Amino acid sequence: MLRIEMLPAAQGDALFLEWGSPTQSYRGLIDGGPYYSYGAVRERMFRLPEDDRHLDLLVITHIDADHIEGALRLLLDEKLNVTYGDIWFNDWNHLANDPNDMLGARHGEFVGALLDELDLPWNEAFGRGPAALQIDGEPRFLPVLPGGLEVTLLSPGPSQLKALRKKWKKVLAREMFAVGDRAYALDQLRRRARYAPPEDWLGSRRDSSVANGSSLALLIEHDGHRALLAGDAFPEVLESSLSKLGSKVAVGAFKLSHHGSSSNTSRRLLERLQVGCYLISTSGAHHNHPDPETLDLILATSSEKPRVLFNYRGKNVGAWERAAEEGRIEVEFSTRAVVEL
Repeated sequence: MLRIEMLPAAQGDALFLEWGSPTQSYRGLIDGGPYYSYGAVRERMFRLPEDDRHLDLLVITHIDADHIEGALRLLLDEKLNVTYGDIWFNDWNHLANDPNDMLGARHGEFVGALLDELDLPWNEAFGRGPAALQIDGEPRFLPVLPGGLEVTLLSPGPSQLKALRKKWKKVLAREMFAVGDRAYALDQLRRRARYAPPEDWLGSRRDSSVANGSSLALLIEHDGHRALLAGDAFPEVLESSLSKLGSKVAVGAFKLSHHGSSSNTSRRLLERLQVGCYLISTSGAHHNHPDPETLDLILATSSEKPRVLFNYRGKNVGAWERAAEEGRIEVEFSTRAVVEL
């Protein structure tokens, strides 16, 4: 059993995963959405038994606010009493070449300080090093998770982490945020009742956002069922990684990169995949995702009628609804957007 639930995380991502057998299930969370949608994550965790609020895996794909802020709130939410098997996240320590050079972006500093203070398992699957492709750019096949979930890391590569390192320093210097000081970061974090999106989302057509480029993208598999959860990764990195896994990779579900942005979707990438269901996680706020050009690419590369599952009926879905009315795609909108493979 492999189950993916797209929680209603406004314009962001918060993907709740379950896998295992009918008698024993295991869980993971990929990102937490922005701070103001955290209620959806919290409510989902409250639905778990009080004595079994355990996540075998928490992944914070990258440092953009619509992915990281809800994860920050989850880590601070003592009432939930969540425990973790492993947490995958790249902070400055995983980017720096000089161990004495401790510059870092604000939200990244917050998460790194929290993980250290709480003494939580952190990048254990990577030997506590960076969550990244192998040095030669090959996909990274990770140790099988409890319950038999197989994970292959498809992004980021060394060049994306190097670009993030430069941007991380620039943004934090502009904000005059104390760098490398865990106590300072925790003090600043706890002074904030809410986490407003940062003035610089580290983003900008092709996607040039270094934060998005650093995004963890995972190919997960359980009992013969596979899904691709792309975060906000670059399409050329995904396509390169997939090319090393075969001429065509079949996945039951594909969470489109960057909420269906055409800047993060390419014909070459889609031609590498055979997709059962496309997942689009966004309310469409701020950046008007998903792009209608992405629909055109899906239609141009699909041999069968595509199925698309949204967790919102946002303001930018008109082209997708018209395509459904014309019988070219199947579309479903649901704030309880779940696909079971």
